[in-house]
Amino acid sequence: MRNRHLFLLDAIAVIAAVWAAFAFRSGWVFLDARPEFLPLAVGAVLVKLATFTVFGIYQRYWRYATFADLMKSS
Repeated sequence: MRNRHLFLLDAIAVIAAVWAAFAFRSGWVFLDARPEFLPLAVGAVLVKLATFTVFGIYQRYWRYATFADLMKSS
């Protein structure tokens, strides 16, 4: 996979989004009170990265992409 760094950044972004959702909803210290955080975060990362991989999001180098390239990928 050419875009390993984007793959890793996407995984970190998903974990941060799940953490922020839990933090805003349950308070900032929630890991003891909300044991479902870890399974949900792992599941969200797996689903998002698998979906992006299946649809070829990581096949192009997006730094030099144009709007036409975006339309080709959808």
